[in-house]
Amino acid sequence: MSLSGKVLINEQEDTGDYDFSISEKYMTTGFQNAFGKEAVQIAFTAVSLIMEKYPSEADYFQTFQYVYPDGKTTDFWIIHDCDYYTVLLPEEYQGGHGMKWFKEITTLKELRKEYRRLVLKHHPDNGGNEDVIKEINAEYDRLFKKLKYDYEHEDTYSKATDKQKQQYDWQKDAQIREAIMQLSRFKDITVEVIGVWIWVSDCYPYRKELKALGFRWASQKQMWYKHFDDFHKFSSKPASMSYIRAKYGSVEIKFKEKQETETEKLTRA
Repeated sequence: MSLSGKVLINEQEDTGDYDFSISEKYMTTGFQNAFGKEAVQIAFTAVSLIMEKYPSEADYFQTFQYVYPDGKTTDFWIIHDCDYYTVLLPEEYQGGHGMKWFKEITTLKELRKEYRRLVLKHHPDNGGNEDVIKEINAEYDRLFKKLKYDYEHEDTYSKATDKQKQQYDWQKDAQIREAIMQLSRFKDITVEVIGVWIWVSDCYPYRKELKALGFRWASQKQMWYKHFDDFHKFSSKPASMSYIRAKYGSVEIKFKEKQETETEKLTRA
């Protein structure tokens, strides 16, 4: 029996005409209450779409939309960790759900700051493990999508400019993360992310490497920078760093080697 509406993911749709079986334990109470008798069929239809679209993916976090016959819509998510599915409404998701590396993260600033700390410690170039970095990136992806969803559903979102919305652009964020991964092998430098700009200081020994990575030198600020800003226009009166930080927010990290104390090790355990 087909659904009364249809399930959508990235413009791909399905009306759920399946013989199926899925355990209710995989669905949250909120999801079941929202969709009633059709909850199980909607969940299975969404899982089927994922298996068709991402057959080789072991873990994923995807946003779906259920479209009712009258055109109204309800968003829902599916989280898949190894063999475990969770089907839920966005408002039910907690930042630490199933997370190993990110705990109690509620803002994009917190997420990026913690990500940079984890990259510094676990990147293979710093003696870390490639599989751990993959886990960290997968969890980052999930939390970023949650924070992006929250941002786009805030009352103030309609008043935000396209320039301000860029910081939640998935492609730009991926580019920023890639740049941070590249910078993590340079010791004793300071990296600052402001919006979709990356600023680097305390980096004199790495001038050639930064240039090779596409960074440019800002003589007035005495810093190297790289940006992914679609709306940037050069001005005859450059803004100060304090003004830019205040307007767009800033996340700073110093890439320094540091020996953990026994207290820190016990705290992390």
